[in-house]
Amino acid sequence: MADQMLALRAWSDETRPDLVEDDLARRPLAICVSGGGFRSFSCVMGELRALHGLGLLDHSGLLSGVSGGAWATAAYAYAPGELADRLGDVPSPDALTLDALTQVIDENHLAHPITQMDAMTYARALQEQEVQPSRFFSRILGDQLLKPLGVDVGRRFLAGGPDHFADLAARNPQLAADDVLMPIAGRVPVVTGATMMVRGAEK
Repeated sequence: MADQMLALRAWSDETRPDLVEDDLARRPLAICVSGGGFRSFSCVMGELRALHGLGLLDHSGLLSGVSGGAWATAAYAYAPGELADRLGDVPSPDALTLDALTQVIDENHLAHPITQMDAMTYARALQEQEVQPSRFFSRILGDQLLKPLGVDVGRRFLAGGPDHFADLAARNPQLAADDVLMPIAGRVPVVTGATMMVRGAEK
């Protein structure tokens, strides 16, 4: 299903999503994380752990990320389970020894799949299945990074919540509730990516 095209709504600078306005009105802190592939994913996991440990996520109305940062924010927003288990404990600086850093990450942790990935072997398997090379990277990320966390983006779209799903369904009558994943209740709303267009292109 997620390989199909959807009719979407374009937001300009002047018509931002109501979701953003409402959540930022209640919790006026917005957090933006950058891209950078797997290094960004790993970095954002630590940042989210620290922000959660400090209680700052409770004051955040929006979490935005691109590229590797978006993989991390998607995992944070959509992976089921207790957030404390998913992010892990915040270690004290003196506990960050080389020995501690070589310990195996708990399988409940959001970062666990990245320690188990074998992208090259999987890419060769995709090639044998005659999957288009342009789809390799998204399949590797979906199947080896997000799916083990319970976020199956290969079969479902990510919806921002009930209102967002209703908006999508109105434009796409073929879309059913089983075709989308909803964010976990209580997590900070995320923007996992955006399409940049030249002004006027939406016309």
